[in-house]
Amino acid sequence: MEILAGVAVDHSTWDDKLTTVNDYDDVQCHWPYSSSVLSSYWNCECLGGKTLYFTAATNNLLVKILGSLDEGVTFPVTVESEFSVAVGTPVLKYLSGYFNALKIQVKPAVAGAHGTLSVIGGGSSLPGITNVDVLSSALPTGAATAANQTTQIAAASNDGSVYENQNLATADTARRFETSQKKLKDVILQVSGYAQLFGDSSNQRYRLEVGGWMGFQKCDISTLYFKNATAGQNGTVNVIGVEE
Repeated sequence: MEILAGVAVDHSTWDDKLTTVNDYDDVQCHWPYSSSVLSSYWNCECLGGKTLYFTAATNNLLVKILGSLDEGVTFPVTVESEFSVAVGTPVLKYLSGYFNALKIQVKPAVAGAHGTLSVIGGGSSLPGITNVDVLSSALPTGAATAANQTTQIAAASNDGSVYENQNLATADTARRFETSQKKLKDVILQVSGYAQLFGDSSNQRYRLEVGGWMGFQKCDISTLYFKNATAGQNGTVNVIGVEE
């Protein structure tokens, strides 16, 4: 876990889980994320908003997320009821409730048809996103028609399109994903190939090693710059988030 501008930021590293039984089984997590020690849960007691990204390989899978309020001793709370993760169709989950720890479990969607679940996770001490109850709020003047109501509800909704991008360095100069404003929420960044430095247009000082992750709750991705940590070692930065 790291403190950036007074905000606690953490990302979890989960081992890919190949199902071998037909019942729910725990997905193993490294915490701290750089540790070689495995745990059956993610210690997230300092985090408010949390984002988890799921993908399936080989066969479709069923997943559920459980929560603990006693520091990982028991997991009596179903944070996310059983949901499907189909091959080729990633699933993004936003969790706003407070828990000491989270546990992810997976099983085959069809008995005997085993598959592999991959998980990317991150969060911060900022509050998580919650759905906006537009129906109990006062609508602006002119929203009486069905067309206007649809427009207002869509504007108030936090369900944006998924944004995904990849950038491979071809030089040692600072680069970015977008050259014009692009506002995102629940952003997760990953580095592969070689270490990268992150920052603004003037300075890039925050270092992420290969396999390292960091996340933001909200940002204009066009203001985020990154470059090779070592000259000539061209690394790749991957990003996934949700457009505002």
